[in-house]
Amino acid sequence: MGRRFNLNKKILFLIFVIFSSIVVLVAKGIKVNATYPSAREEHVAIGKSATLQKDISFKVKKVQWMSNQEFVKKYGENPDVNKEEESKVVLVNVLVQNNKKKSVNVDFSRIYFERFGYSNGLCMDSTLELGGSTGVKIKPGQEKETLLVYSMNQFQFSKTQWKQIEHTKNYLIRDWYPVKRCWDL
Repeated sequence: MGRRFNLNKKILFLIFVIFSSIVVLVAKGIKVNATYPSAREEHVAIGKSATLQKDISFKVKKVQWMSNQEFVKKYGENPDVNKEEESKVVLVNVLVQNNKKKSVNVDFSRIYFERFGYSNGLCMDSTLELGGSTGVKIKPGQEKETLLVYSMNQFQFSKTQWKQIEHTKNYLIRDWYPVKRCWDL
């Protein structure tokens, strides 16, 4: 009887510890969500400017979708895609303007292409080969236009998503929090 009572006490204690741990984790999750609410989303239409970083405006001027085959035929080899899969390439012409009173460096490598909640970074090799830039130095009041190249492979998406990829909401994004600014493509 004594052994069984000790075993029951241990089981009850273990259940209490597990239950208490779950309560503490849930409470911490609620506290984190209250402290850091979901990001506010702002959308910027093609041809409209919005702040990329303090005193720097950014505008998507033109977007061109093409298959990797079309890209290779027009520009030559594409080192940024998986040659085993069907791929898409997106060429994005952007304009940045320095509204500061001093020169500033703008880094394009932190601007991501997002769709279906999934994002791809800049295709640096293709961007540079096509005369684009991964970053520019801009003088006060100056504007600079450049080409950014993004690519994606079919294996990254379901078949349904892949068929609709060019016709769904796609964005360029630099920051996700506290404001997720989305330049529509």
